[in-house]
Amino acid sequence: MDDKRLFYLIHRVHGKLSHAVDQFLWDRLQITSAQLMALFYIRDHDGCLLKDLGEGIQLKSSGITGLVRRMEKNGLIRRTTCPHDGRGFRLYISPEGERIASGAMPMVAALNGIIREGFSVEEMDTVFRFLNTLLERLSGSLSFHPGQEGQDNGGRDPAV
Repeated sequence: MDDKRLFYLIHRVHGKLSHAVDQFLWDRLQITSAQLMALFYIRDHDGCLLKDLGEGIQLKSSGITGLVRRMEKNGLIRRTTCPHDGRGFRLYISPEGERIASGAMPMVAALNGIIREGFSVEEMDTVFRFLNTLLERLSGSLSFHPGQEGQDNGGRDPAV
């Protein structure tokens, strides 16, 4: 019987997918998925602030600082002090970063194809609707109501 523990499954898929994609990208471009997401964001928002990048790719400030430092060191982006706020930094994609981002597009399309393999258009539409709805719900804070624990868990322990 298929496992029906949503949180558990989403957690496992996230871990396995992140690891596989990082390995795939590293073998081909010597870049991580977090760096690629940051490159895509910076390319689409050239001159963005460091905090905007963090919000855009869902990374906390402690993680974003190290990520940007490594990307700058590897020549993927350049960082300049914000003229309006000396404490802030503006981020710009470098020619090397643009080359990597452009070269990654067919790879991302291939990865999406691998993920979609074996599913119909209708099934994928349901997956997209589910994931987008989940993202919307998680934009706020989770709230639980009495009696809600353990609903729809297939009779399993809700904590697992």
